[in-house]
Amino acid sequence: MRALLRFSKLPSMSCCMLLLFGFLYMVSAATDTSEVDGLENIYNVLDGPNWINRGGWLVGSDPCGDNWYGIKCIQNHITSISLDYNGLNGNWPSDFGNFPFLKYLSLKHNSIGGSLSANSSAFCSSVSLEQIYLDGNLLLGSLPVCFCTCPALRILSLSSNQFSSSPSCWGENSGSILEQYLVSNNSFTFIEPSLGALVELRHLDLSTNQLQGEIPSRLSQL
Repeated sequence: MRALLRFSKLPSMSCCMLLLFGFLYMVSAATDTSEVDGLENIYNVLDGPNWINRGGWLVGSDPCGDNWYGIKCIQNHITSISLDYNGLNGNWPSDFGNFPFLKYLSLKHNSIGGSLSANSSAFCSSVSLEQIYLDGNLLLGSLPVCFCTCPALRILSLSSNQFSSSPSCWGENSGSILEQYLVSNNSFTFIEPSLGALVELRHLDLSTNQLQGEIPSRLSQL
């Protein structure tokens, strides 16, 4: 009888432990609040109610746990934002948000205008950012200086916009490991000489711009 009584208590204790672990998991899985604020700002500034697909956005308060469309996470941090061809409309947010673990940003073929240079916090704040795709928008002006110093950035794809100048900071001391710089169909008028100092650069596309002058000698070796 004593053994039977001991055995009967085990399921109750197991259930309690499972509930406790489940609660702790849900608490740990909640998306970082500063990153949630950043996504909410993107939604509000870029006409979120009229996006083609906005599944989960602002319905739940946890982008990672509630599967917001286009958002991927590791643990409680956002690592990927992908909203291509999704009807985003408006000027680039003045406060894009702080996403320190963001690796992949793709907002291709929307109607995003304005200047990145004036509002470059998205690129300055993420030391993990590896790939940026903003092709097919209405962005203009100079590219942010922060592009030069993003330590993990390998692919920068900005074709089919209205950008007019590249930063002059692509020097050997910038620490950049950029491999692909794709800026075709913009409004560049010259090739920035410091691009030649990018030792990892393998693919450079400056076609369909308004280029004048000579090609820097170091770029001819690509």
